[in-house]
Amino acid sequence: MTTTPEYSAVSVAVRVADVRWLSAYFDGASGSRAALRSLLRAEDPRVRHLGVEVLCERAATRPDAESAALLPASIEGPAETALVLARAYERLRAFVRPGAWPRWRAADLPARVRIGWLRAEIVHRPGTALRVEGLGEELYQAVDGIGAADVDDVDTYLRALIGRRDPVLSAAALRVLRAGLHEALLDPERAGEHLVRLLDPAGGRAVVAGALGELAEPWAAVARIADVPVRGLAGEYPAEVLDVAVRHGDLALLRDFAGDAHVPGALRQRATAAIGEFATRGDVGELLRIGGTDPLLSAGSVIAALGALHRRGHFVAVEHAPAVVDLALADHRVSANDVAIVLFTVRDAALRALVDAPAGDPGWPRRVELLVALAGQGAADLPVGAALTARLAMAARPEPFLDGLRELRHEAAEGAVLAELPRAPQAALRAIEAIGGIASVAALREGLGLTEPGGVIAPHLRGVPHDALGVLWHLTQVPEQRRELLDRLDVRDLPGRIAADLGAPASRELALLGAHPDPDEPVEALCRLARNGDAHTLPVIADLLLRVVGGLVASRGEEIAQPVVPAEVVTAIGDLGERLHRRGALRPVCLLDAADPRAARDVLVASIVLDLVDRPDVTDAELAVLLALLVDVAPYRRTKARTHRLLRHRDPHVRKHAIALLVRDAGRAGARVTARGCDRDEDAHREDAEREGRADRTDARALSASLIPLTAAADPQTVRQALRALGHARARWAGEAVGACLDHPVMNIKKTAADALVHTGTPAQVPALLGWLGRRDNPGLRTSLIAALRAILGDAYAAVVVSAAERAQDGRVIALSAEALDGALSARAVGALAARESPLAGPVLRRVARGAFTLSGGTIDELTHRFAAYGIVPPEEPADADEAELRADLATLGHPPARP
Repeated sequence: MTTTPEYSAVSVAVRVADVRWLSAYFDGASGSRAALRSLLRAEDPRVRHLGVEVLCERAATRPDAESAALLPASIEGPAETALVLARAYERLRAFVRPGAWPRWRAADLPARVRIGWLRAEIVHRPGTALRVEGLGEELYQAVDGIGAADVDDVDTYLRALIGRRDPVLSAAALRVLRAGLHEALLDPERAGEHLVRLLDPAGGRAVVAGALGELAEPWAAVARIADVPVRGLAGEYPAEVLDVAVRHGDLALLRDFAGDAHVPGALRQRATAAIGEFATRGDVGELLRIGGTDPLLSAGSVIAALGALHRRGHFVAVEHAPAVVDLALADHRVSANDVAIVLFTVRDAALRALVDAPAGDPGWPRRVELLVALAGQGAADLPVGAALTARLAMAARPEPFLDGLRELRHEAAEGAVLAELPRAPQAALRAIEAIGGIASVAALREGLGLTEPGGVIAPHLRGVPHDALGVLWHLTQVPEQRRELLDRLDVRDLPGRIAADLGAPASRELALLGAHPDPDEPVEALCRLARNGDAHTLPVIADLLLRVVGGLVASRGEEIAQPVVPAEVVTAIGDLGERLHRRGALRPVCLLDAADPRAARDVLVASIVLDLVDRPDVTDAELAVLLALLVDVAPYRRTKARTHRLLRHRDPHVRKHAIALLVRDAGRAGARVTARGCDRDEDAHREDAEREGRADRTDARALSASLIPLTAAADPQTVRQALRALGHARARWAGEAVGACLDHPVMNIKKTAADALVHTGTPAQVPALLGWLGRRDNPGLRTSLIAALRAILGDAYAAVVVSAAERAQDGRVIALSAEALDGALSARAVGALAARESPLAGPVLRRVARGAFTLSGGTIDELTHRFAAYGIVPPEEPADADEAELRADLATLGHPPARP
C-alpha cells in the first residue's frame, strides 16, 4: 500500500500518541478517512477518543456510509468516549447496518452515558425504544435532549411520545410539535391530529392548556382538522377553550359561553363580543336577550358584537332600536359613539326611544350624550337639536342640554338657551358662545345693565360677569355698541378675553381691502387679506380660495397628475386662525373646536374647505382638489359627518380623496374639544382626549361598513383606494372582501389586495393566497402574497406552504411554491423533504445547488447525500488556502520525537 507524507505523519503521531499534533491536524473534522481510521484503531485511549470526536464532528455535516463504516462496533474506553460515540451513532444512524449497534444496555455505564445512548436509540427507532423503555428519570432526560430536528420522522416520534400517556413525555411532545411545525418538519394537519390527542387529561393540565393554545393559533384554523373536541374541556379550561372557539368560529360554543352564568364574567363578555364576528342579522335578537339578562355585565360586549355585525353589513332592525337604547342607558361605560354607530341605520327609531322619557328622568344626561353622538354621525335630517330645545325648559338639570346644544351648534335654540341664563348661567354662556347672535347680544346687554345709564348687573350674571362681558364683546358687531361697552369697562379689572382682542384692525379698512380683490392674482389677494383680516373677511377669503382652486383645475396640464393648493395660501389662512384664537374670537364658530392656537390653524383651514365642499356650484375637479387639501391638514373631528356622503360620489377622483380623508381622520386623534372661557381642570381635558381617542378608533372600524361595498366598484381606482383604506384601518373583519379582490382582473388591484391582507388577512384568506402564490410568477405580486401569508401564519408559514404544495398535482405550482420557501427552510427541513420523497424536494435541492435558495439554518454540506440521491451536482466549495498550507506544513515538518 502506497502511503502519502500526510498519512505517514499521522501514523507516526498515532504511534507516539501525539494528541496535540493530531488535534491540530484534524481541526475542523478534516483529514482523510484512512488517517481517521488509524485514530479509531489506536491503542492509546486518548487518541481513540480524539478519533471518535472527529468522526462525530464529521457526521454532523457530512453523514455518509463511509463514515458509518468507521464506527467502532463496541463500547470501550472511558465514559467520555462512550458518550461521544453515542452521539456519532445517532448522527450516522441512517447508514448503520441493522443489528450493528453496540450492546450498550449490557455495558456498565454511568447514568449520563446511558442517557446518551438511550437518546440515540430513541432517535433511531422512536416507536420501539419508547414502547419498551420504562418510565423514569433516564427516559425523561433522554427525551428532554431531543428536538424536532434530531429525529427522522417527527410524526412517528410524536405518536410514540403521546402514546405513553405520561405528563413528562406529553410535555416533550408538545415542545417538539411546536418546533417541528415552525421548522416545517411536521405537516399542519398531522400537528392538529397530535394536538387533539394531547387533550387527554392524562398528559397533565399544563399540556392540555398548551395544546388548546396551539389549536387557537391561526395555522390551526387553516389545517383541516377533522374534529376538535374542546366542548367537554370548557369547565376546566374556560379561557383556553374560548380562544379555540373564537379562532375556529364555533358560534354554538360562543353562545353557550355567553349564556352560562357559571362562566366568569370577563369570559362571558369576550364570548358575547366575539359572536358579532360570525353572526348574522338574525342573531341580533339573541344578543339583545343576552344583554338584557345582566346589562351591567353584558351591555358593553353586546354593543361591541352589534358593532362587529354593523361593519360586516348586518344592521340592526327598527324593532331592535329601543332595546339597544336600554342597554346604553343601563351602562354609562359604553361609548356613546359606539352606540350611535350601531343605531345610525335606524336613527329615527333611536331618536324616538331616546326622547321618550319624562322631564324628571335622572337618565337625561346620558340620553343627551347619546343623542349628540347620534347627530355626530352625519345625519343632517335627524332633528336632534330641535328635540333637545323642546325639552330644555322642562329639564330638571338644564346643563347637559345646554352642553349638547353647544356641541350641535343648533342656532335655532338661541331663545331657549337665553331663557335658561337665570337657572344655569355658566352652561348657558358656553352654549351662547357657539350659537349666540343678535338676540344674545341684546339679552347680555340688558343683563349686564348696559341698556340704560346707571344700570346694574342682573343677579344671575353677578357670579360670571367677566365671562358674560367676554362673550358679549366677541358677539357684538355694531361699532357703536362696542365703543359704548369700552366706555363702561373698568380698566383696572378688564376681562381677559376683551384685553386679548383689543387693537384689532379697523373694520372700514378691511372692508375696503376685501371689496375688489384682483381676479387675476387670487393667491396674492388671499394672502394679503388673510394677513390683515379678521373673521369678517373670511367669506371673501373663501371665495378667493375657490378661485385659486378653479384656476389650478383650469390650467392643469397632462404633466400634473393632481393640482395642489399653494403652500403660502394654506399658511396664510392658518396664520389667521392662530391669530383669531389668540384674540379669543368666537367666530367663526369652528375656533371653539381648537384646543390651542396651533390647532386653530388647521381647524380654520379645514372649516373653510368644508364650507366650500358643501357649495352646490363646485365642480367635481374642484371638489377633488379641495378634498386633497383636507388630507394634507391635521384631522378635524367634524370632517366625517360632512364628507361621508362623498364616498358614493359619481366621480372616482372625488371618491378616492374622500376615502383617504376619512380613513386618515379616523385613524388619528382629531382636535380636542375645549370649553374656552370656562374653568376646567386638567383631568377634564384628559378625559376629553381619551374619549376622542376611543371615538377615533371606533370611527375607523365603522367606516369599513361604507368601504367594503366599494371594493366591488366598477372603477379600479376606487377599488384600490378602498383596499388601501381598509389596510390602513387594519380591518380584519373586512378580510373576506379584501381577499375577493385577489381575483380582480387588474394586476395592480391584486397586488393592492395582497398588501392590504398583511393587515386585514385572517386564516380564511390563506387558501386564496396560496392559490395565487402557486399560479402567478409576477415578482411584485408574489412579494405581497408572501408578506400577507407570513403576517397571518407567523412561524407556521413554511409548514403551511409545504403542505399545500405537497397536495398539488401541477408541476408549476410545486416549482413556484419552492421559490416561495426561499429563506424559510433549514438544511434539516430540506433533508426531511427528500427523505419522504416530497414533490418539493427536487425543485428545492436544485435551487440550493445553483445558489438560488437561502437556507434558514444548517449548511449545504448536510445535503450532500441528498444531492446524490436526486442526481444533482452539488455546488463546489472554494478551497481554503490557509488550511491547506497549514496541513501541508504539519505533514512536512512532522512532529517532535516521542518522549522516553
